[in-house]
Amino acid sequence: NFLEQIPLPDQIDTIKEQFNSLSLAPFLGAVKKVSLKSSVPQRGIVQKENVLSFNRDFLLKVKDAVSSSINTQILYEQSQSQPSLRVNITVKKHSRRAKIAVSDDSCFSLSINDNLMYLQHFGAELIPFSPLADDALPKGVGGLYITGCFLSEYLKDLAKNESLYNSIKEFFNKGGVIFSEGSGTAYLCKEIIIDDEREKGVGILPITVKYQEPQQEEAFFPSYIRARTVEECIVGSEDTELRGLAGKEWQSVSEEPVPKVLKVVTFDQPALLEGYSPGAQTLLSFCFFHFGSNPLAAKKLTEASSVLTA
Repeated sequence: NFLEQIPLPDQIDTIKEQFNSLSLAPFLGAVKKVSLKSSVPQRGIVQKENVLSFNRDFLLKVKDAVSSSINTQILYEQSQSQPSLRVNITVKKHSRRAKIAVSDDSCFSLSINDNLMYLQHFGAELIPFSPLADDALPKGVGGLYITGCFLSEYLKDLAKNESLYNSIKEFFNKGGVIFSEGSGTAYLCKEIIIDDEREKGVGILPITVKYQEPQQEEAFFPSYIRARTVEECIVGSEDTELRGLAGKEWQSVSEEPVPKVLKVVTFDQPALLEGYSPGAQTLLSFCFFHFGSNPLAAKKLTEASSVLTA
């Protein structure tokens, strides 16, 4: 993406003259349009392999393209001499008013860290737990945040922890608030298929999902998405907007009718309904939403989690 693209190289001199004539800050250069290719891993995100989205050779070519067009040394020197930006904004922190259990172990370690910070800002006390090791949810929580995970590598171990499965289902049946993202949503499904491996999931989402290993370059990279709620849910009222990322690795093989509360739009695909809500207090999505795109979503989630204590 370009903040400002200059179509032709000879236009750079023209723009430089315009800067000088208007007594603007010195024109330091512009990166010319370049075509670079990078080999893409043939598999999605895993722990057992060192997966690089861009290899070192590609990054060095990008460095050369920038440094050949822009005097980065002058840019650095000028940035050091500029005063710090100050804004008169007072941020009011909220007192602790909700307890939210957050999945956190070697398997469940894929999330947008900002989301947790926003929850804390709006008064959530975050209590980590391990879906691999713990046999029950932490006591006294009103909300449950299931982060993304490396499900393909831990599926068998997770399926052995039936005690935690039962604890999550009991929490769901009591009306506990549950928010999940990415592969964390697959974990909550009725059944999970990865290659020839087939295991039971937690089961609060009556769907059988299958993992599709990315085979093409476009399948590896997530899509930037924009979503709006189509009805009131735990992250806001109708027409609440959220932005984030969506992968393409999970496919629904069979599913029972489940309400969907999000309309998701990507730049290259038609809009689709997503955001499963098998209970009034649940929002389960295969996308990753950034609460920074709408902090009120974190506020609403915290408020909803303050109602119930399990």
